[in-house]
Amino acid sequence: MNNLRAIFAGTPEFALPSLQSLVKSDVEVVAVLTQPDRPKGRGRKLTAPPVKLFCEDQGIQVLQTHRITDELIDELNGLAPDVMVVVAFGLLLPIELLQLPRYGCINVHASLLPKWRGAAPVARSIEAGDSKTGVTIMHMDVGLDTGPMLSQVECAIQMDDTTQTLQQKLAVLGAQELMDTLNTLPLKLKESSPQMDSLASYAAKLTVAESIIDWNQSADKIVRKVRAYNPWPIARTNYQGMGIRIWSAQVSTHTGIATPGKVIECTSRGVIVGAGHDAVNILCLQRDGKKRMRVQEFLSGFPISPGTTFGHGPKVD
Repeated sequence: MNNLRAIFAGTPEFALPSLQSLVKSDVEVVAVLTQPDRPKGRGRKLTAPPVKLFCEDQGIQVLQTHRITDELIDELNGLAPDVMVVVAFGLLLPIELLQLPRYGCINVHASLLPKWRGAAPVARSIEAGDSKTGVTIMHMDVGLDTGPMLSQVECAIQMDDTTQTLQQKLAVLGAQELMDTLNTLPLKLKESSPQMDSLASYAAKLTVAESIIDWNQSADKIVRKVRAYNPWPIARTNYQGMGIRIWSAQVSTHTGIATPGKVIECTSRGVIVGAGHDAVNILCLQRDGKKRMRVQEFLSGFPISPGTTFGHGPKVD
């Protein structure tokens, strides 16, 4: 569908492929909304969100806001938008804004709705051991990811996918599906499918408290946590009173009896640690205040001995 006037609302890197596709198309992007600059990194330096950086590079005017005000709604109304495209914006939209564009608000959501509604669908899908996920293009309503579905596309979850790598794949798929949807938007809206609430699940935002590894869990479950919590907040444990973050791990081929948390073997190929079932092979890790390292580099500066134990001692912050 050509000559649409669109407002775009998005904040993180996941939103960029969709915004880039809109800018390259015949769609006229009349406004871009994103969240304010936030402190980031060890120095807590004020950092612009990726969507703002892209807009500045392209010479596109961007509006930053931490809440939707009546004044902002009036300003957007004056732009006479046909549609508003929302991709990981991070703010709930009031009914006044949802109803403002001619065709309403369209959302790119990183799951196969109604599964994994909410803030962290990619991480929760990996953590749960799902074999596939995908992207849903949804016509937004006042609920949390509850609106009618316009289209879906599936994506297999690979055994080495992390939240970061899977989000990158889904961002590209989502942009493609978004443009296909916009090309026939009136028809897609007419043929939309309601979600079955009885099949819904909720993807709560990740927390640091959840990232602490319980070595009594199975190796498979621990490894899924490591993958799901990368790039944030990173799965955590401790070793001899020191906080350790685990960036990469796999289920070990070790077949002997293993004690949860006990180090079985340390080589350049990994640190093998017992779990409640099977064992975990740690491949990349990080001490508090240090950079992350592959296991060979880590062990050369900080030896870990077989028979010692992970996960016992002071609580990980």
